[in-house]
Amino acid sequence: MKLELAAFKAAIATGAIADRVDIGRTKKPAPHVLISPAIPEDEQTRMTGPYSAEQLLFAVRCTGTDLAQAMWHAEEVDARLRPPPMKFGIELELEGRVCSQIERGPTETFPDDDARPTVWVVLTLYRFTSEPS
Repeated sequence: MKLELAAFKAAIATGAIADRVDIGRTKKPAPHVLISPAIPEDEQTRMTGPYSAEQLLFAVRCTGTDLAQAMWHAEEVDARLRPPPMKFGIELELEGRVCSQIERGPTETFPDDDARPTVWVVLTLYRFTSEPS
């Protein structure tokens, strides 16, 4: 999962948002993009040896000082992971692994009322499968 997480971050951390992307937590003020990996489920596709496939799920939390700024960051992330015009997900290239196309899951938008001043959040789930080559 470490290789996939690093590649996922590298795919997002380009262009105008390159210095605003972190993994886990950050002390940076909004706007920023946080990637939180979920614990993957292992799939054993044969009876011997270690697991061979991982279902990876990453929550991408885009924040902004207002809704428009948070939405802009979410759109920038999505454009990197699912480039226009067709919006098919990219396939991360990792040595020794084959990754499926990245798929976007549900998105939630809400204000983080615990932050002062109020910060807007766009939370989107992305998933893909990583298997040995």
